[in-house]
Amino acid sequence: MLAAPAASQPYPATEVLEAFRTACANTRKFEKLEKQLPKKGWEALPADGEPRIAQLVSKGKAALEDGERLNGHEYRKSVAGRQLYLITSRVTDKSGIWASGCRLYDFEASVPIADADLIKWMTREPTHKEQLPNGGVIRKWEPGWSSGIGVDVDFAGHGGEFNEKFGLSGVVMIASSIGGF
Repeated sequence: MLAAPAASQPYPATEVLEAFRTACANTRKFEKLEKQLPKKGWEALPADGEPRIAQLVSKGKAALEDGERLNGHEYRKSVAGRQLYLITSRVTDKSGIWASGCRLYDFEASVPIADADLIKWMTREPTHKEQLPNGGVIRKWEPGWSSGIGVDVDFAGHGGEFNEKFGLSGVVMIASSIGGF
């Protein structure tokens, strides 16, 4: 008699969402956020450590305008059996205005995190929700965890034009803020 295949494990939404919040809670204090990541178990990603991350970083650098400065790093961490990647960035223009981001990627996620899990985690409905082609979805909270920090939890479907253009698929979480005015 053949053994039944093991049931696939449900996506560890709680663990991944908390890893994201712990890493990216305060994008306004960028230097402190960066300093704390290794203490929170995030390992610096070697330059050739993940081609999809290298592609995203390259596209970000190519989008810089004259006089803009970019600071940030790439990291990885295993959480609940998932290989997660993190990109931090702060772009500052000539006048001192800045935009900071902290982005978590789970490229292998095959479905979006359930709305019910996100509402429980954020304690409210998203302020914006948009369905995308190929099973993708964008969910935004403005404000996010606190005033001045926006939070997105998105899903990019596997395959298709968007995936090929950006090398992006799976769960994408973004915390962002602006300042320096």
